[in-house]
Amino acid sequence: MPQNTDCLCATRQWDLGLNYYLRDGLKGTSSYGRQFSPLGNANIWTVGVAYRFVMPLGRTGGQ
Repeated sequence: MPQNTDCLCATRQWDLGLNYYLRDGLKGTSSYGRQFSPLGNANIWTVGVAYRFVMPLGRTGGQ
């Protein structure tokens, strides 16, 4: 029986990540992963920055 090498069903992957909170509302992220596949192995790098901001939807405070 011939093997189908176009299938990614035998892919295995692992990841390692880090989140660092710089200050309230600002976060840096990074991760590294390795993917093992019959079609070839690959390194996966991800780096990001997230900023959270809040806007009021109505009246705030007193009178």
